[in-house]
Amino acid sequence: KNDTRVVLSSSIVVYADKLTSGPCPEDKTWGNPVGHYSYCKQKQENLAWDYYNNRNLPLSIVRPANVYGPGSKPWVHDVVDTLKTGSPVLIDGGDFNAALVHVDNVVQLLLLAATKDAALGHVFNGADGNDTSWKTYMSDLAHILKLPEPRSAPLWLLKPLSSVIEKTWTVLNIKKRPPLTKEALNLVGGKAVVPIDKAEKLLGYKPQVAYSEGLRQVESYLKNNGY
Repeated sequence: KNDTRVVLSSSIVVYADKLTSGPCPEDKTWGNPVGHYSYCKQKQENLAWDYYNNRNLPLSIVRPANVYGPGSKPWVHDVVDTLKTGSPVLIDGGDFNAALVHVDNVVQLLLLAATKDAALGHVFNGADGNDTSWKTYMSDLAHILKLPEPRSAPLWLLKPLSSVIEKTWTVLNIKKRPPLTKEALNLVGGKAVVPIDKAEKLLGYKPQVAYSEGLRQVESYLKNNGY
């Protein structure tokens, strides 16, 4: 007997340019990709469903939101580095839902998807289910580091700038990720509502790490690593 189960870790970027245009339940029609990452994640899911439908692959898909916690590169290290430079980290004030999810909660959901029969053939959003804003999160990180309040920049200015920077990086064949990308703007430039009702109902998912505890862990991590 083959008890193999496949859980694909996708991302909320599959919603692409529809990510900030209203709630994103799992059955929401995808938008147009805003970069290579969202394009590849959409292709990845389509390929996985092809195997599920035509080759009997025992599949479940989890779409993590913006994963933070000790060791997170994009949402801890990169944010901290930007805060230290004094450059803007917020878009249009950032007073909207950040769709954060603590890494431990992602692991919890992945394990549920791998072990619960109810998960087979389904896709699940992986978020914390709270309304913590980017402004709150970035301000809390700045407070931990004893830095000034985070600065903001308007989306209308950054959108064309991100295109120029990405094209420059491509022309110069720079392998390192550009400091500003259209994908990043899509994630932090507007309210993202990522419902977790389906995971709660079918899998009994209940995020174990609340924002206050997650932030405490990040603070300990930063202090233990010389920040």
